[in-house]
Amino acid sequence: MIATEYIEMKFDLTETISTGKAKIVIENGQLNIANLKKLRMSVDRLETRLRQSGITSIEDVKHATIEFSGLLGYELQEDKQAATKAEIKELLDEITHLKQALGVMMKPAKQERQSSNIFTEVKNKQFEGENEP
Repeated sequence: MIATEYIEMKFDLTETISTGKAKIVIENGQLNIANLKKLRMSVDRLETRLRQSGITSIEDVKHATIEFSGLLGYELQEDKQAATKAEIKELLDEITHLKQALGVMMKPAKQERQSSNIFTEVKNKQFEGENEP
């Protein structure tokens, strides 16, 4: 088994023959019908897999592949990707700086109640509803 994996690693053709390669089924929001035919997959079956992944439109997908194992791999178009926490924080920081530059009054951030945080309660071994000594 180790020898086979080593040979597959060194020679691309061996890997293709023994385990296969992924096929691109969507490129820039357009179906690749030729590859779908090679995979003997209907558009309806591809759409089902996309829906199971939470994708509602083929145009939302930049690239999609069907792996040899049958799994769907995809990358969404730039404008359809979810925002990361870092991007949202950056946007909020920019809004805060704009408000300060314009002199807009800002409400102070809400103070989080320590007792409502269940992790703090567990850490301090203090649970809401219990009487404190």
